[in-house]
Order: sequence, then C-alpha cells, then structure tokens
Amino acid sequence: MAEMLKPTDFGGWGRRVEFSSRCPPTIEPGTRIIAVCGINDFDNASSPGEDGWFHSDFYLFHHLFSGLGTNQVWLTCVDPVDLVVKYKEFVHGNRLEMRRVVLDAEMLPDIEKANNIRVIKPKHLLERFLATVRSECKLAASNEESVLILIFGHGDKDTYGVSIGGKTDSLAAPRLTVENLNIAIGNAANVALLMTSCFSGGWVVKTARDETKALLNATVMAAAGPETVSESWAKSDSIGRAAGSIYASALVKAAMQMQIAEEEGVEDEDEIRSSPAYVGWAKFIHDIGRDEVDRLFWKHDIKFAAQNDSWDSEWKTISGLPAADYKARWEMLKPIPIDKADPLTNRAPNANFEVDMATLSLGEPGCIVGTAASSLGEPGSIILGQEFRGSFLNIVREQARQYLNSFPGNDASGCNSHHSRFQSLVRGDSFDEEYLESLSNILCYRMSIMKLATDFKDLLDLPIADGHLFDTWAWEQRTLEACDINETDIAKAKEPWTRYENIRHAINDARIFDSPTRNQGFFYSKPSEYLAIAFYVSGRPNEQILSEIEKLVKFKNIMVAYHEKRVLELSAVQEHNKRFFRTFSRLKKRLRSLSPRKKAI
Repeated sequence: MAEMLKPTDFGGWGRRVEFSSRCPPTIEPGTRIIAVCGINDFDNASSPGEDGWFHSDFYLFHHLFSGLGTNQVWLTCVDPVDLVVKYKEFVHGNRLEMRRVVLDAEMLPDIEKANNIRVIKPKHLLERFLATVRSECKLAASNEESVLILIFGHGDKDTYGVSIGGKTDSLAAPRLTVENLNIAIGNAANVALLMTSCFSGGWVVKTARDETKALLNATVMAAAGPETVSESWAKSDSIGRAAGSIYASALVKAAMQMQIAEEEGVEDEDEIRSSPAYVGWAKFIHDIGRDEVDRLFWKHDIKFAAQNDSWDSEWKTISGLPAADYKARWEMLKPIPIDKADPLTNRAPNANFEVDMATLSLGEPGCIVGTAASSLGEPGSIILGQEFRGSFLNIVREQARQYLNSFPGNDASGCNSHHSRFQSLVRGDSFDEEYLESLSNILCYRMSIMKLATDFKDLLDLPIADGHLFDTWAWEQRTLEACDINETDIAKAKEPWTRYENIRHAINDARIFDSPTRNQGFFYSKPSEYLAIAFYVSGRPNEQILSEIEKLVKFKNIMVAYHEKRVLELSAVQEHNKRFFRTFSRLKKRLRSLSPRKKAI
C-alpha cells in the first residue's frame, strides 16, 4: 500500500514536503556508467590495511554491474593486475558475517574480458574523468539515456572536494569539486551520483548562489553527512584489512531486498500496477541499513537528493541503478570465512551485543594502550620542545606511541587511514626519512590540536578529563547504544545524540579548530567531538554554550594576532620584508618605464 513520505525524515534534501512511496511504472532508459577510484598507490596507500577499502567498493560495483547498461567506463590509476600481485586479494563485507572476494587473480580474466577499466596516470586521472563525464553525458542527452556516476575517494571537510589520483599522497591530490563536476555533466537530463567519501553529504545540501536550487542538479546518494566521516567495515583481526564501506553494503543489500520485494512482496492490485518511487527507495536504504547491516546506521547521516526534485518518479529510473539479479551476482563471489568475533566492533543488528559498555573507555581495537593513563605523554609535547635520545625514527615512533595511547578514534573512519602506519611504526617497522617527516607532521598537528582542545576545556572550566585521557569514540558508542530507536517516538529516543550533534555542529561552524594544511593529514574529528562532549556533560543551557563557543573564537583570534605580532617583530622577518618592498619598488619603476607614454594633446 502506498504511503506518503517526507524525504527529510531519512536524509533527503528537497523543496517539496511529501511524496507517494509508489508511482506508475516507466520504461527504463539505457544507462551509461562512469566510475572513478581516486586512490593511488603512493607509499602502499592501496593496501587493504589502508585505503584499499575504496578499491573494494570499486570492484564490488564493477562486478555487480558487469554487462549492464549501454556503456561503462571505469577509471583508476592503479592497475588491477598490480593490486593482485602486490596485495593478493580485496574483500567486501562485515568480518563477522560472510564476506566476499571482489578482486583476486581468478577474477582478472573476466575483468580483462570486460575491457572497460581504464588505467590512467595518477596526475591525469581527474582531467580524464571529467572529460569522460562530459562525453558520456552528451551521448546520454542525445540518446535519452541515464547516467550513473560512482566516485570513490577521500573527501574534504570544508570544500567537500574528493581527492582523485595525484603523484603523492591523497592530501596533495587534485580535487574533484561540485562545481567542476556540474560543468562536466552539462544538460544531461537523468544523472545519478553515488559517493562513499567522508562529508559527501555536502554535495547534497550545497546550493547555488540564489539558494533556490542545488548547485549540482543530479540525483545523489551519499554515504555520510556534510559533517560526518564515512566508515569502512572494521579491519579483520587475522591480517588487519578493511573490507569496503558500510554504506556500499547497505546499498547492495537494499537492491537485493528491493528485487525480492518487487517479485514476491506484492500485496494488492495497486502494487501490481505501480512501482516503488525514489522516495521509497531512499527510505528503504535507510531502513535496510539500520535493520540488517549496522545497528548504528543512522549515525552515518546518509544523504539523498533527487534531480529536479523528482522524488515521486520510479526509483530505478532516478537512481540510475540498472536492473539486475544483485543477489545472484553477489553470491557468485568467492566467500571468505568469518573472522573471529570482537564484540566492540560487531555492529550487525542481529548480533548478541552484551559487552559492558562501561569498559569501552579502556581502549579500542587497534589502539596500542599498553601503559597506565598516568604514564601517557602529553599530546603535543614533542613539538613543544621535549627531547628524545636516538634517531629521527625513534622520535617519530615515540610521537606515534603517544598518539595511539591518547584514544585517537575509530580506525575504520575514513579520516584515520594513517592509523595502520602509526601502529606498524610502533611495532618496529621502519620508513625512509622523507615519509617519517610526513608522518611526524600529521602526528604533531593531531596532538597539538588536541592539546588546544584541552586548553579550551580548562579555560571554560568544563567537567571532563584532559583530551589525551578521554575516549570520545567509546563515549559516542555508549550514547548511541542508549538511543532506543525502536521506540514509537524516534525523535525523543535520539534526543541525547541530537543535542550532542547540534553542539558539535556549532563548534565546527565556528571554526574553533583550524583545518589541517596539505602536509598535516586529513581532518581530525576528535577535538570537536571532545569539546562537544565536554559541553554536553556540563549540562549548561544552549544559550550559554553558544556564548562560550563565541568566547573561544574571540580568544583564538586574540592568540593568533598575538603570535602574528611576535613573528612580525622578529628582526629576520623585518629585514626580509624590507628587502621585499625594496625589490617590489624597483620592479614597479621598471614596469612604469616600459609602459607606453601618453601623447601630448
């Protein structure tokens, strides 16, 4: 039976209020599929223990969509043969359930036979991807076809840009932006976009200058909200590899269940004569994710948009997902034995979750705790002048040990991909000096900004332990578990989490903590989470919290101005400025002498 649904109830963005969950069936147009995996293999970044989970998503959908649509182009800067030779296999799914192999040596002949994967030099990948989108969208517009674009890569918090290729690490990679993709799409009528990057929800809510329409007029299915990081499945205990994104698993599971529902779940004559609308499909993903994939699925804050606000059009037409027996295709993939269970990371809704949540503050998977809290190093102490005996390797190893002992957050978070490197460094692995310097920059930034969060806490006299002693991730898990979303009043059940999220958003909007530069790693979420938790547990009213956030902004600006003044007062800086202005003055005179003189009248 059709029901009226509000997209805003499950991450939808649009201007109209309610839509019918079902609609008249339509003839599905042919679909052109374009996909890009932005992860390169600089310093083994494509390893399943690091960013390889993006490759797992990429090859999962390549298999599921095999032979479908009118044309397919899959772009990557790492040859699948090289991935297999170097890393053996890539898998997908919850390690506590049945995972499947999505890339290994046995699959290479079929991949080669498909002849639709294009291996592009990393520095040219973004340019080639945009050119492919332009050409395919033009053909789709001419032939009245749909376009499905899949994007796999790291996302930026402030710009929502996605790193694509690049010769070094993802931090320095070229960025795919909402603006340049919108230009490439042009006037194509039916375009859908699937993204698994952190903060990808920003592509949904970002509007044009007149604020009357979305900047990107496309159907969007995004793995995370504009202020939320996306997550891979937890790494296996056996060999420490991640296995694709939780969101991709939810989407595939929803496609399987939708197929079964359409074939077997018809309840009345109205349903025989209709099909699920896109608004129903969006809600279906949300519900399947929560009920069958991840019991904390609503934390991901997944987002949807419908091109031209067409929420009431047929789901397959709007989403661009080609019709297929996804269940059969999934089951064709080679299964992997279930990994040994870890209650802390077993987020399957049907799991028997009986762990004592109070013990979570002792640590987290992959975090090297090892010492009592009282013996932990002070975050940021290394850059504040503490000396260590030995080589630069030992110094960075100590930085990594201090960081990992400070409860740095979930290893499966898209912004914490460097955790595996820090852990291997502490275990005794070595890296060349250039890469050690890169890791040190990231560690120094994270520890110093966490020290700043503790200073802010002390300034406002907030009742919470210092940042390096407090496990924000464990606190979030306890709070999420306490929200019984099976209650009738879901909004009321989620009130504690909603209050915490609102405080965190206010902190992020105020930009109390500076974003990292390109050599300081990805966005670090713990400082804003820690400060938001401190405000939350203080019980202070919202008005006071907002006032104190504003106070922190003013304090930060005063401190920045003070340090800038001290730098400008340094004799070396003053002499440099004098030389610059002398040089500029001479250059200005030379340019004036070269300009054509006006003729006297």
